[in-house]
Amino acid sequence: MGDLLTKRGSQLSIALENSYAVDPGSGYKQIEIIDCNPKRDRERLEREVIRNTFDKPAAKPGNESATFDISVELHGSGTNGTAPETDTLWLCAAGRKRVIAASLSITGTNSPTFTELSVASGGTAFAVNDLVLVVAGDGSAAEVGRVTIVTSTKITLSASLTATPVGKLVKGGVQYQLKLATDSTLQALPSFFSQFLRGGKILEKINGGKVNNLAMEFTSGQIVKPVFSVEAKYFSSIVAGTLTGAPTDTLIPPHIARYMKLNLGAAGCYGASAVTFALANELYRQLSICTAGTQNLIRTGRAVTGSLSLLYDEDYVTFETAWDNETLAELMMVSSAGNAALVQGNIFAACIPQIKYLDIPKTEDSGIYKLDIAWEAQYVNGEDTLLMAFL
Repeated sequence: MGDLLTKRGSQLSIALENSYAVDPGSGYKQIEIIDCNPKRDRERLEREVIRNTFDKPAAKPGNESATFDISVELHGSGTNGTAPETDTLWLCAAGRKRVIAASLSITGTNSPTFTELSVASGGTAFAVNDLVLVVAGDGSAAEVGRVTIVTSTKITLSASLTATPVGKLVKGGVQYQLKLATDSTLQALPSFFSQFLRGGKILEKINGGKVNNLAMEFTSGQIVKPVFSVEAKYFSSIVAGTLTGAPTDTLIPPHIARYMKLNLGAAGCYGASAVTFALANELYRQLSICTAGTQNLIRTGRAVTGSLSLLYDEDYVTFETAWDNETLAELMMVSSAGNAALVQGNIFAACIPQIKYLDIPKTEDSGIYKLDIAWEAQYVNGEDTLLMAFL
């Protein structure tokens, strides 16, 4: 009798595909996972032939597919400008990635709002909708902002910093942004090839994986665990074997929902106990009789939604007014390892430039009223409903 397969013995290695559903053969990276359990799906084709018996003839296998969730801990690489180990998943969820190596000294600012960063030159290394890190040379006093205007000598942010940035640095890091529908070369979401070593014994290879949903939940005091839901072509093989790619042994602390920076419009929502958001990619399974079944998974739509939970302070009646008037607001979320200060190299920022409130139900918790606000993202210029970065 062979060894039993255990969850704790399992490992996952993934690599971007150069051609859909084709093993790239290199570029694999093993990633730390909380949960992953790929599932095979196969159509059963019932046969309707009539024979001299009441029994049905054996069904035949039809098209195959695969689905699974990949749950991980949220953390950066430890170095600003270097992508996290889960880089492939973030890229496949959003569609585009930019690495900004620039680190510019800030020579001036406007007052008293601190929304303009003056630099000697090189400002065009950044672009509109980049999320940037403003930080002292020793890594302290870190803040995050969204770029709205760029020239070679000035970078304008969407909201004011809390302290003067003069003498600090502005850095870009790794940006994950949504893929453009207006550029035919960028319409398709990237795909990845997976090697899942189940129980440390059985190697399952799954090709043509695309992320159809990214869900994130920041709950006070809890480790942040992004979940990437994946649709794939099928299992290309299941054999005894070993993984491709170097093993991961990261010591970067995971993000904990403590001391987060959460801003909605011009105000900070310090009383929020939880915030969530989800990026949903609608995928159409393109079938072909000239292939094994699935020829590709085509993205046909996208939605960014979320929620915000907070105690009903009397000042929060402004949410009612915004809902009545369909007022839009920017939502910025910044997290790190749960310490009082943000640590560059391990900062995650997500910004929704415009959210619209869908519903503001009042609930009750231990005799105190709460607001559980549901929202959806609205685009400004298209493809900018969600911006994410590791800084």
